[in-house]
Amino acid sequence: MSKMKAIRFQINNSEQWDNFIDHSRNGTFLFHRSYMDYHADRFIDFSLMIYDHKNNLKAVFPANQKGNTIFTHEGLTYGGLIVSNKLKYDDVKECFNTLLEYYYERDIQEMVYKVIPSFYHNRTFYDDIYILSQLDAKNIRTDLSWVIDNRFENKLQSRRRRTIKKAAQFYPKILNDVSSFHHFWNEILTPNLRERFNVKPVHSLEEILILKSRNPKNIEQYIVNINDKIVAGATIFINKNVVHAQYLSANADGKKFGALDYLMNYLIHDKYKSCFYFSFGIVNEDDGRKLNKGLLDWKESFGAMSYPNYFFTIKTYNSKLLDKVYKLK
Repeated sequence: MSKMKAIRFQINNSEQWDNFIDHSRNGTFLFHRSYMDYHADRFIDFSLMIYDHKNNLKAVFPANQKGNTIFTHEGLTYGGLIVSNKLKYDDVKECFNTLLEYYYERDIQEMVYKVIPSFYHNRTFYDDIYILSQLDAKNIRTDLSWVIDNRFENKLQSRRRRTIKKAAQFYPKILNDVSSFHHFWNEILTPNLRERFNVKPVHSLEEILILKSRNPKNIEQYIVNINDKIVAGATIFINKNVVHAQYLSANADGKKFGALDYLMNYLIHDKYKSCFYFSFGIVNEDDGRKLNKGLLDWKESFGAMSYPNYFFTIKTYNSKLLDKVYKLK
């Protein structure tokens, strides 16, 4: 019998949930209910809050249900168990035991667990990866995020320096205000994605504006104007130690002028130079099996290096395997 208890998240738990995320070992603002719940109508939320025997909140588990499977979380890039700064390994193991038993007792047979990339951790957290190995979890996918570690010197490749210098000759203006979202979505991002891939942005303009209003310090939109016309832009998600480029795009003139390179150089080496990490996101396609060579080369030219994004599947009845972790003398 578990020493902890799991309670299914309810809307009246939102304040306690968000406060826990803000002081957690590995949480980001994407786990705030103000962010997660913008697409609540698309998913059946089955998030859990895990308490100890004294009713202290020790972990939260963002998740949604589809049939007899739990995902962590289909509406987010990454997920997994989010824990208190003070939680020790045995406690983390107990949290896994508790949540797996909870789901198993409710006819959930399998879990798809998306590990939070390590550069997002406020304090290092690899307990879950080891515990997953003890649960006979299967690694079903691995993506690669390309990230600049600003704690070390990162030199631009010569071709990037040339392009940035070229762009400066056209006197580009970098703007950052609410109207920038409208210009970027309507004139750059949506037309580019439709023309190149016949898809829409993951977030509609209305959705990103809602998210901005709910998370004003965490989401920013930058655009580049040349000759008073928008040519490129970047949507930026800001966490404690990580800045992530959620959307990057330029039109034909922006590519010709090198406007996106100019903007990225400003964001990395000026605006957000004090952040530990600058994330460009993944370069994967075909469910992680292939890499986009052009994107990879472009991101590496700024000094970005790879970090893995792991996806696992676990059978919920495997919680009993955690009893065999320790070797008894």
